[in-house]
Amino acid sequence: GTLDVTLGQLQVHKRGDVEYPIWGSLETLAAIHTEKLDDGRLRAKAGDCYIELVRFTKEGVQIETVNSYGSSANPDSPHYTDQMELFVNQQYKKMTLDRKEIERNAERRYSPK
Repeated sequence: GTLDVTLGQLQVHKRGDVEYPIWGSLETLAAIHTEKLDDGRLRAKAGDCYIELVRFTKEGVQIETVNSYGSSANPDSPHYTDQMELFVNQQYKKMTLDRKEIERNAERRYSPK
């Protein structure tokens, strides 16, 4: 009924109880595919989901990443929605492939064996 629709009024990025306004549409640089919610709004369900930026500098490789939700599919995990705000704000977090740094910052270790 209006052309003045604010971001989030129609389309949202939602997982569990966490919800943010989201941009994007089909067949664009910010590809977002949606599904209709019971209240008539649209929820992002597929599209751009993992972004990785890699720079090769004199100081070494610099990596920044973001995942559209978080690094866990477990709703009880603190990582279930921990990257959503970064994603909708088009921000990134530092990432490394340096094993020593990964082990130093690991929350826990386990083996699937």
